[in-house]
Amino acid sequence: MADFMNGLTVAAVLAGALALAVPVAAAQGGEDLQGEWSQVFLPGPGGELEPPPGGATASFVVSDKLAVRAKFGCNQFNTRLTVEGQDAAFSRTMSTKMGCSSELNEYEKRGSAAFRATKSYEVREGQIAFLDDAGQVVMQIAR
Repeated sequence: MADFMNGLTVAAVLAGALALAVPVAAAQGGEDLQGEWSQVFLPGPGGELEPPPGGATASFVVSDKLAVRAKFGCNQFNTRLTVEGQDAAFSRTMSTKMGCSSELNEYEKRGSAAFRATKSYEVREGQIAFLDDAGQVVMQIAR
């Protein structure tokens, strides 16, 4: 019995060493999303894609671990992106709560709704389109 237990211990140690030696990927896909994106477009009331109102500056940054930092013109939004193939979803979003113009406030509400509605993404002519479950664009980003 002792020889059997020693054999199990050796096997467990070897299995642990092998597990440590095998590299694990930091992110499961989404490499085409990573980096800095300087343009963000959200669907307006008529469905046309619009930049932030009043010439406000937008940004969208995706880290190699798929952490997302976005700005739709006023507040900072932080979330994490989960990608599996073309399927995509954003986790709960945290944001700053600065006072913004009513136009920017409305635009940011649409951006927050886009995070919640995203179910997949497509690369379109170097831009990324985030899509809802009906395949409609809920947000588009460009470099």
